[in-house]
Amino acid sequence: NKEYVKAAARDRRQSAGPIGRQYQVIAGRSIPPWKKFMALPENKAALNQFLSQYITERACESQALQSRHERNLVIAGGFADGKTVVCLSSEGRTESESLASTHEEADTRMILHAMDADSKFTDDDGRIVIKTPDTDVVVLALYYFPRMKHVSEFWIETGRVTKTSDQRRFIPIHSISKSLGPLFCLVLPAIHALTGCDSTSALFGIGKKSVLKMIQDIGIGEFADLSELYGNDEQGALRAGRKLIASLYDPKHKAGKYHSSLNDLRFRLATTKETTLSKLPPSEASFEQHLRRASWQAKMWTHAHQSVPNIPSPVGHGWKVEHDTIIPVLFDGPVSAEVLRELVCSCRGRNICANNCVCGTNSLPCTEICPCQGDDKCQNEQNKILVEDVEESEEVFIEDIISSRELFQGVTCECAGNTICSEDC
Repeated sequence: NKEYVKAAARDRRQSAGPIGRQYQVIAGRSIPPWKKFMALPENKAALNQFLSQYITERACESQALQSRHERNLVIAGGFADGKTVVCLSSEGRTESESLASTHEEADTRMILHAMDADSKFTDDDGRIVIKTPDTDVVVLALYYFPRMKHVSEFWIETGRVTKTSDQRRFIPIHSISKSLGPLFCLVLPAIHALTGCDSTSALFGIGKKSVLKMIQDIGIGEFADLSELYGNDEQGALRAGRKLIASLYDPKHKAGKYHSSLNDLRFRLATTKETTLSKLPPSEASFEQHLRRASWQAKMWTHAHQSVPNIPSPVGHGWKVEHDTIIPVLFDGPVSAEVLRELVCSCRGRNICANNCVCGTNSLPCTEICPCQGDDKCQNEQNKILVEDVEESEEVFIEDIISSRELFQGVTCECAGNTICSEDC
């Protein structure tokens, strides 16, 4: 899918990794070099299809299902038809229509299955465990746990078991959710998308710990309107997102009156403290595109409980398609290089800047960034005017000094010698 937001990132990882080779996945064949095998998406898809089909054909007769009639095994996302979901039990195989999903990401599909499991528990002490190393799933689990009606324990299992140690960790989503509170869990997907996730860029030099500390210091109530990112009010989302970004770059609100415009805040921070450009907040044009991407991703997450969510195409929401690949729109409007072309000439040759000089045409003198560097060889007439203006201004300055001296004559003494400022002063 050329409009799949993670396609470009996967293409970059694939080009940077080992060169892959496409294999035919069949039973009995030896396992190929694993990294090269997993480098190609086609191999992953073939492996998923093989495992899904293999388990579907054999699981119903397994001891694990035959010994416990209440146990069900659900297989999804691995078949040729991505919507196909197979439910296996001791009674046989059925297909689930309610779980037939258009989700392309396993992150949201896992939440869809977790919410479906919650609806099938008959009492209020259900337990769900999701095995994943992905931070996005942890964020989604915290968002959705308060909406579960029959689950008392929700765990995320991460890490792995090696030959020498057990590196697994179990994250108690239910405990963390209660500790953070419902408002924090509500806006957490918006915060995560705005500050960097799998599909949106992070803010340079600002990690997740810094984000959480800032929110803790200021109070989550100040950012309650971040839920606007889940709706259709783009202006409301821009205001809410701008407040968060501005607070991250100016956490003590020393320049609080400039937080309504990131351009003004950039200028204020650049002129009042020593900092590099990379540590300044984004411009308004760049921020708007970033917010559109974050808002689109947040909507996708907050509709994970729907098997067929009605989410618009990412194209036009901070992304565009170029060469059959979806890429982010960095900002909307002219770039600085295009503006500079009208301010910097490209004149060369013997009669440099004599004819058709861009600077001269726009009544501007040449500068050091022009090829001529605005030196004595430059024949731009505006340079001569500039020199004359400078000489004239120096003369005016000298005249001002002289006139001020004459002005104060009579009120200032001219005493000198050993008896300076005596009785006759």
